[in-house]
Amino acid sequence: MYSIPGSHGWRVRVDGSIANANRLIEAENSPFNDPPPPGLQYFIIKVTIRYTGRGSSIWWQDLTFLALGRSNVAYDYSADCGLTPNELGDSKHVYSGGTQRGNICFAVKKTDLSSLLLLVEPVFSIEDVEKFFRVR
Repeated sequence: MYSIPGSHGWRVRVDGSIANANRLIEAENSPFNDPPPPGLQYFIIKVTIRYTGRGSSIWWQDLTFLALGRSNVAYDYSADCGLTPNELGDSKHVYSGGTQRGNICFAVKKTDLSSLLLLVEPVFSIEDVEKFFRVR
């Protein structure tokens, strides 16, 4: 696991990925999850996060997840995919030493698939701090 500077004690590890998650996303909440827009594909990244700070925290208060490929335009982790199987929950309080596992999904250009990286950075930081992870 890698520490994310400026994140108040969060550590992140990439556990794997699913490059073409279109069918998984559709099956998770059929018929409400839409297919990806033309030219895009759903990409799931499996992550483990651990909180080592004081007290407790909720990851989205301290971390931002982005995906970056050869187009050099970052994709936001958001509701673009709809409901995602085993999604990294955003409402769990994690206490110091606690671990949370789950999937994050991005709708990405097919031309970015082979070069995709996960970019993790703190939500608020005075310094320009970011950590890149290989996802494949």
